[in-house]
Amino acid sequence: LKMLKDGNRKNNSIRTMVSVVKSFTHWAVALGYYPADFTENVKLPAPEYHVADRMTHDEAKVLMSMAAPRYSHNALRNKAMLELALVTASRVSALCALRRNDIDLDAKTVTLRHTKRNKELVMPLTDHLTEQLEQYIKYVRPAELTDDDYLFVGERKDKDGNWRPLTRQAVSVITKLYTKEACGRALSPHKLRHTSASIQIDAGLSIEDISKNLGHSSVATTQRYAQKLNDGARRKATVAVFENL
Repeated sequence: LKMLKDGNRKNNSIRTMVSVVKSFTHWAVALGYYPADFTENVKLPAPEYHVADRMTHDEAKVLMSMAAPRYSHNALRNKAMLELALVTASRVSALCALRRNDIDLDAKTVTLRHTKRNKELVMPLTDHLTEQLEQYIKYVRPAELTDDDYLFVGERKDKDGNWRPLTRQAVSVITKLYTKEACGRALSPHKLRHTSASIQIDAGLSIEDISKNLGHSSVATTQRYAQKLNDGARRKATVAVFENL
């Protein structure tokens, strides 16, 4: 840790490197190569958050209202997926793992099951997002798929004749394509999650409510978002921000 810090490594890079060492050591202890985990009490440095990497409120509105960029397959699926990511602040792994029966169009909710700590998180859907998902399911999602099958699938079957869910890489490519068109910056899916958190903060939601929406185990984690985002200029976002996108 001292060597990395003295070498002016950024905190996020140090976190990654130390995490690798801790994971390897945990594996080695489990298999009996080491008698004890000497990294157990090693604390990771706090992550760095970059506000500029998020979309502004106005940019998020553009993303949700824009037409599909050139060279974009399955536009209705993509727009529904991106709006779902923004409204629910879901991680990309949760998006990829969604099944059709995780969406309740009548109750206007989505159940996120593949969360960081394997918690089941039920999130509300806006009227517009519910309509988007309903249109995608009715007109785009392959009719032969059942409610137990994945919600978001690729454009074609694999060599075995099965519909496969979108991969993390595919979601990343789609997100970067659309965000580049919307705000001039190709952002990762996780940056949409950060954007969602900032919009909720601007809308005046309590830290406790936002923490639950993000699936954080500690409010302290959520407060890291708020420290740099809770400025007066961006607090002009409306309370009903997601409904207005």
